[in-house]
Parts: sequence; C-alpha cells; structure tokens
Amino acid sequence: MASIIVHNLLIMTKIFVTISLIVISHSLIAQDSIKVQEVGISFISFNEFGLTYRTGKPKSLWRVNTLFISGSQSQEIADSVERSDNGIGVQVEIGKENRKEIAKDFKLRYGFDLGFRYNKSIRKKMDLANPTRDRDDTSFSYGAYINIVLGFNYELSESLLVGIEILPSINYSKGTSIEYNPFSGNYDEFDKSSFSYGFSNNSARLSLVYRF
Repeated sequence: MASIIVHNLLIMTKIFVTISLIVISHSLIAQDSIKVQEVGISFISFNEFGLTYRTGKPKSLWRVNTLFISGSQSQEIADSVERSDNGIGVQVEIGKENRKEIAKDFKLRYGFDLGFRYNKSIRKKMDLANPTRDRDDTSFSYGAYINIVLGFNYELSESLLVGIEILPSINYSKGTSIEYNPFSGNYDEFDKSSFSYGFSNNSARLSLVYRF
C-alpha cells in the first residue's frame, strides 16, 4: 500500500513539475513576444526638431528618426545694405536600440543609427551704394553617417517617457558652394566635401515619447 502511495505521489510530482514548466515556458514566450510601439518628438535645439518612431520588444527596438528638420531665416537692413540668410536641413535615420533597467523607471539605452543628411543655404547681400560688393551664394551638401547611441530613459508613466542621448558619430558629406563674383559677373563653384568623427553640436538629443 505504501509503495502505491509513493508511486502515485511521484506521478503527481512529475505532473506538477511538467505543468509548472509549461506555464513558466509559456509565460516567458509571452513576455518575449510582447510588442511595444513608441512615437514622439525629439529635439537637438529649439529650431531643430523631428519625429521618432520605435517598435519591437521592450528591451530591443528598431527606431526611425525621420523628417528631422532644421531651418533658419534672417534678414537685416542697415543703411544701403540688405542681407538675407535662409537654410534648411533634413535628416533620416534608422537604427536599433537596446535597453537595460538600472533603477525603477530608469533605463539605460544603447545602440546605433544609420543616417542620411541634406542641407541647403542661400545667402544674399545687396549693397546699393557699391554693387561690386553684392553677394549671392548658394551651398548644399548631402552625406551619410553612423551614430553610436548612448543614453537614458525615464518613465513618467506607463505611456509617457522622456529620454536623453549622446550620439558620437562618423560622418562623410559631399557638397558644393556656388558664389557670385561681382567683378567677373560669373558664378564660381567650390567643393565642400568633408569627413569627421567624434562629437559635434548635434551630438545631444532630447525626446518626449508616447508608448502604446
């Protein structure tokens, strides 16, 4: 009789362990399959902003920063001289971001971005007293870059996050500057290609993101 009881207990134990393993495994798979999406706005400065979209698992997300637009416009009139300066820039980035919790509601972020950048500026100067000093310069550049993403997220709530990241990068750009020569009446063209790496004025970014 005792042996039958022991045998039944062993069977029940095996069943319990098997069910527990199935439940735990299912729970882990369910957690691993959880998908999140985030959309928000990001800032480099008050006149440089854009949209950010992220999707994936809570600890590993693909990210797209698109329509990252910067613009400037100024006009100055002094005596007989009129100056105007207009510029616009567009950036598109796609990358991967990983997250690791380091405190309650506080996560480390690290990853990379691959990006494309285009910039154009137009500068004009009209001197009514001395037309030989007139200027009409146009420059544009385009290029590709890689950002290393290092930053933090703070969760204000389950749905609202604020983030900061620094973005050391490797950049290559090719550009042209076209400048009016008032003495010859012609336009001179100059190459503005460049290569750089490390930190720049655009190496820090803030973001406000809604998760759903």
